[in-house]
Amino acid sequence: METEKPRSGMREALHATTDTINSRIKRFKILVISVAIVTLGSLIWAIVWMSWFPLLVLILNIPICGAFFIGETLILNRWQSQILELWISDLLNLGVYYDAITKVRVFPQNTLRSMLATLPESNLEDNPPTNIKKSLAMTLQTINYCQTDRIVFNILAIIFGLAPLICTLVIHSLIPLSGLLLIPVTFGAGRIICSVRLRKWKRNIDNINQQQKMDITMFSEIANKLDWGVIQKKKEVLKEWE
Repeated sequence: METEKPRSGMREALHATTDTINSRIKRFKILVISVAIVTLGSLIWAIVWMSWFPLLVLILNIPICGAFFIGETLILNRWQSQILELWISDLLNLGVYYDAITKVRVFPQNTLRSMLATLPESNLEDNPPTNIKKSLAMTLQTINYCQTDRIVFNILAIIFGLAPLICTLVIHSLIPLSGLLLIPVTFGAGRIICSVRLRKWKRNIDNINQQQKMDITMFSEIANKLDWGVIQKKKEVLKEWE
């Protein structure tokens, strides 16, 4: 009977990072080809037909780029979850991982640095308790959700802004311009959803603190150093734990 090989956190982390970077490179190539086809196709069509109407096809580049950015965010979130899971399970030391992965020269360094920036700093105090690690992972997950929401709602706002203008030009009527009212509604909905996510995250952190007596001051200090991205209320939500 074969004995199960022990898990190697470093090997799993390197494998996950390699797969993620390769996937991002492949997706970027597909994006460039797709945008080029739409752009050149619409320009050639416009020249052949001697009309500007085919140029309206260029609007397709917006959902194409939007789908790319959303996919990028989801891929990064999955990779981040894999690394944090290994870290929480004490199978991976982030400092050692950072040193090892940055020495792999085959990786695009700018891409790699942007990925590592989404993780906790490598110079954390020794090894934080598991409850703090889980709380930090929950915090990063909430930040990721808010960033994904922002991308989605920004894309919708752009579409809601361009679609009425195009319809107005095509049908020669001002009625479609009423659709512009959806722009502030879209931005407002995005802010509301982000606020709801932050309130839920705060309740979960408070529950962990009450049940497991977490060192909330240490958590707050580490969380304050994270990249909060689009969230502007970092100081507000962390202030009461300082």
